[in-house]
Amino acid sequence: MVWANRKIAFILLVILILFLAICNWYVASFNGESRRHFIEKNNILRNHYMLSIDEDSQFQTLAHPSPIGTTPITISDYSDYNSNKGAWSKTPNVNPSCRMGNCFDYSKCNGRPFKVYVYPGNSKMTDGYLRIIRSIQNSSYYTDQPELACLFVLAIDTLDRDVSSEDYVNRVSKISSNKLWNQGMNHIIFNLFSGTWPDYREDLSLSLENAILVKASFSDATYRLGFDISWPLFGKDYPLHDAVNDNQQSLGLSSSVFPIHRKYKAAFKGKRYVLGIGSETRNALHHLHDDQHYIMVTTCKHGNTWREHQDGRCMVDELMYAEYDYNDLLLNSTFCLVPRGRRLGSFRFLEALRFGCIPIVLSNGWVLPFSEVIDWKKACIQIDERRLFDVPDLINALSDEKILSMKQQCLFLWHTYFQSVNRIVISTLEIIRGRIEQANPAQNSLWNSMPGALAALSTPPLDSIQDYPFYFSRILKSYVEETFTAIVVIRSYDGIKESTSFYRLINTLTSISAIRKIWIHWRCNQSVITLDTLPRILHNISIVISDFRNQNSYLNNVSKLSHIIETQAILFLDQDTIYKKDEILFAFDIWRSFMDRLVGYSSKNHYWNEAYKRYEFTSKLLNYYSIIMLDGAFIHRHYYNLVHHFLSNIAINRIQDFHNCLDIAINIVISYVTNKPPIKLSYRKLNKSSHEGRSSNDRAFNRERSRMVQRRQCLNYLSTLFGRLPLKRSYLRYDLLNDPTAADCTSYGKNYNIFERKLAGA
Repeated sequence: MVWANRKIAFILLVILILFLAICNWYVASFNGESRRHFIEKNNILRNHYMLSIDEDSQFQTLAHPSPIGTTPITISDYSDYNSNKGAWSKTPNVNPSCRMGNCFDYSKCNGRPFKVYVYPGNSKMTDGYLRIIRSIQNSSYYTDQPELACLFVLAIDTLDRDVSSEDYVNRVSKISSNKLWNQGMNHIIFNLFSGTWPDYREDLSLSLENAILVKASFSDATYRLGFDISWPLFGKDYPLHDAVNDNQQSLGLSSSVFPIHRKYKAAFKGKRYVLGIGSETRNALHHLHDDQHYIMVTTCKHGNTWREHQDGRCMVDELMYAEYDYNDLLLNSTFCLVPRGRRLGSFRFLEALRFGCIPIVLSNGWVLPFSEVIDWKKACIQIDERRLFDVPDLINALSDEKILSMKQQCLFLWHTYFQSVNRIVISTLEIIRGRIEQANPAQNSLWNSMPGALAALSTPPLDSIQDYPFYFSRILKSYVEETFTAIVVIRSYDGIKESTSFYRLINTLTSISAIRKIWIHWRCNQSVITLDTLPRILHNISIVISDFRNQNSYLNNVSKLSHIIETQAILFLDQDTIYKKDEILFAFDIWRSFMDRLVGYSSKNHYWNEAYKRYEFTSKLLNYYSIIMLDGAFIHRHYYNLVHHFLSNIAINRIQDFHNCLDIAINIVISYVTNKPPIKLSYRKLNKSSHEGRSSNDRAFNRERSRMVQRRQCLNYLSTLFGRLPLKRSYLRYDLLNDPTAADCTSYGKNYNIFERKLAGA
């Protein structure tokens, strides 16, 4: 009995060994033949096109280094290997010759603000399309009056035009019957998925006529240069706002940069198609897999018929596929392969950018997202699909400096333009606005340098990139203007007497030669005073008084008069606070070193109240701060204009309703675009009476408490508007030290020392 069992076991063992040997021979022969085929084909291409692998030439030849605004000409443009199908010439009701010059009505846009109108309607919309509509309606571009609009957006969901999809919306032919349609002039249509099995032609089953198409997976065969916009492919659950909250740091530009060389050189994990379009490159990826430096794992499980068409590799694929985690590969790979799928675009393109994994794009003819303004050769590598086996040589030829630079650019682009639906939509509208206003070429530099073009959102374009505050570190400090404008807000008036704080403040300001102009915002109910009643020491300082007694339109009126400000720097002051001359000059000198920040004396903080599920505003003295109040603060003129253009009219009106919200709004907008905290200066003595020890019935105390409530409401409103609170906390403080060796305090920039320290209970 025992002998019989041993005999059976031996036979089974022999059978198993033979089975494994046959499998190994089959896979080896399959791999060898396929690999030889690719290598032979690759060598022919290499000899034919004379492509080199040195670092300088590889980006000129392999990475499509076409200038911004042009469509790259790639090897795939040769007719013998052009996989792009379905040009607009074969699609009815589309004008393939459309450009901004012949299919766009500039008369609706010239001479007035850039506005976007969204059609009313209650038709079926996916969550993805609703996020797009909401992003537009919450922006400064939105208008509910079609006669004021430059652009028009449909209230019909056109994101998924795959007829086999459950999100496909039928009966869109009614578009042309709308009186605003005008053959699609000045309309934009958003799309993520077009075409269906088996060839996935770029057919939207929709009459575009003269409308601008904003589309993912755009082919250079159908892309109308300078008219359409290629945008990224993103999922249905892509976040509306930036995916961070107050208790998390946003993905910083250094969090995923180091180490320069990660665990794996390159990786891919995803589906491969055993049948149909998009199969070629993905079916060959396993040849690069070495289980050490290059991880290429695929699965055949796709659709309902994959078992019927599976090949001999599918079983091996599944075993390897389960060994690796997708996010772990993104996080631990220096390069990520982004081959085309059924369509040219891929979700993993944005996923690679997010993790700082340099994309290697293998998708012939794909117009990369926002390539009109983004210089992609600084962040990714785009090569012909037939050059798959050149990937290791290409990677090895790159220097550490180049890899570091590309990883930094990946994170910058994702963080600035792609991390949320809101940023993607606003970036799209900014591209169109730039076309219409024919922005200065310097604007292209903004798109590709921190903090990005959205930091100049809707503001009048400046003559030079050096005029923007965020490039202060790239220029000499001597370039920064040595004069500033002081804005003094008057909310109550008791007469112009020498004993009043207002008199002393104006007296101090008119003694500072660095001040070019004093702009008084008269917001109290009393009659506006005349200039001859104000004290003056230096008569060359201009003083302007503006009547802002209409509280409901204060911010809008200030925006209309912003031309009064002629300097880079603005100093905000309240009438009842006294600063000494040396304190003002000290603050100005610090600001000249931090032009991209809000610099001031009075700091506040915010925190999350878990009990009430809301943000709170506090004035307690803590070791850190997140907000600098405008009283005694310097700000760059660009940011002051940006706040008025960045927020929608609805948001501006709400800020006015809160009365004590402008400080917080400015802090939030600056932190949002720069991802940096403000700068705090040393404490100063207030001439305001402290409310400590006063009864709760005291008028001043109750007024202060009312302000705190309004600030809290403002804080929570803006956090809802932005989807998060972009404020950044800091422990840094600059102190003004008395210098006993200084002869006097009249020499600007010579009467103090700058002391930089960390707050430590001070």
